[in-house]
Amino acid sequence: MATDITHLIEEAQGAQQRLADQGLLQEAQIIAELVKELTALSPQTTKAFYTTSEAAHIIGVTAQTIKNWVARGIIKGYRLGGRIVIPADVVDAYRPLADAARSIDPLPSREELIEAIQRGRRPVQWPENDGRA
Repeated sequence: MATDITHLIEEAQGAQQRLADQGLLQEAQIIAELVKELTALSPQTTKAFYTTSEAAHIIGVTAQTIKNWVARGIIKGYRLGGRIVIPADVVDAYRPLADAARSIDPLPSREELIEAIQRGRRPVQWPENDGRA
């Protein structure tokens, strides 16, 4: 049952991101609220440690960012075999920051940025060559 809810939450978060990417921010916010409520109602399994991928998903960054933070000493992590694991209390300390970051309007997509840059460009007017070099 718990894995079904987890899978459903992951699917909903993917749909939320797709809606936000399409500019449907109100719909994305509705899904975010539903995910938040569903997460609060689902039974929480306590983990002592998270993998870099799990921690990245919770915090809202990439797994590579988590690895970089551990390497730089920004967050505490331990090498366990070939993996880096992050203590749950460290990840939990970042949850409020991650929640705040998710509530900010998403950045424009790459295509939107390129289009905005192209709209703002003006053609260059080169001076006429009047024979002087």
